[in-house]
Amino acid sequence: MSIEAEVKQIIENSHEDIVATVKEQLKQNIIDSLTYNFRADVSQIVSDYLKDSMADDIKKMLDDEKENMLNEIQKSCITIAAEVGKAMVETASKNLSSSYNSSDIIKKIFN
Repeated sequence: MSIEAEVKQIIENSHEDIVATVKEQLKQNIIDSLTYNFRADVSQIVSDYLKDSMADDIKKMLDDEKENMLNEIQKSCITIAAEVGKAMVETASKNLSSSYNSSDIIKKIFN
């Protein structure tokens, strides 16, 4: 029996199962598509509501807290700069120490 004949035989023997599986997959694809579209629609509705109904209130709240936020940002910048400086000094110290050790070893080898 040729491969083509075997494939045809399998299709004929499994016809009902194949049709049922295809139908179930189509149903699931439709459900998935509708669910995805529904989520996108709901997200857009919520987004529009926030923009239209709450944006001004949120801006006012942010404006009211602007000075406090700027103070906190300034403190954070100072802390970050201090930490970066500290890390740079530690790295430089390690590099200098390593460089000194390397230089000392090389002198001892060639002297």
